[in-house]
Amino acid sequence: MDIRAWIQGRLSPNCSDAMGETGQGFTNYLIVLGIVETVSIFIMAFSMILISTIK
Repeated sequence: MDIRAWIQGRLSPNCSDAMGETGQGFTNYLIVLGIVETVSIFIMAFSMILISTIK
C-alpha cells in the first residue's frame, strides 16, 4: 500500500468538505495538498536515483 496515495486520498475529501462548510481557506487547502504532492515527487525521484546507483 502506498502511504502517500492514502494520505492524498484522505486529505482531498477532507479539504473539500471543509471548504464546502466554511467557504474559506481555499489557499491553505491547496498548500496542504501541494506539500503532500511535492514530497511524493521528491521521494519518487530519490528512489529512482537510489535504484539506478545500486545496479
